[in-house]
Amino acid sequence: MRPIETNEEEIRTVEATNEWIVFRDQLAMHMFADYQRRRAQQAQQEQGDLANVS
Repeated sequence: MRPIETNEEEIRTVEATNEWIVFRDQLAMHMFADYQRRRAQQAQQEQGDLANVS
């Protein structure tokens, strides 16, 4: 397979914008908070299930 020939320069580096960094960090924080909330709910439900068995 031959590479496609173009007259344009190659992209040698890519840098993230501040907007992208803020978006990525906020998304990660929201995802982690959701994970923690679900884990806490699951733990409470499991404790309730154990209390009902006793």
